[in-house]
Amino acid sequence: MWLVTDCYLPLLKDKTEWKDTKVVWEISEKNNSTQINFTRIGLVPEIECYKDCIKGWDQYVKESLFRLLTQHKDFPD
Repeated sequence: MWLVTDCYLPLLKDKTEWKDTKVVWEISEKNNSTQINFTRIGLVPEIECYKDCIKGWDQYVKESLFRLLTQHKDFPD
């Protein structure tokens, strides 16, 4: 787990919106494969960056990290 102890998000009204939130990585085995669960504790629909943050984390975790782990390539090629 990572604890965000400080941040500066220049495009948001609350520049420290991520402060005191947590990033949790859980790695386990499922059906003879590795399963990675990513949870962003504190990223809730009520905060300003929610929609953009969801898109960003989805790109990094579901696309970029997945591609790096399965094809040994990252974005861009």
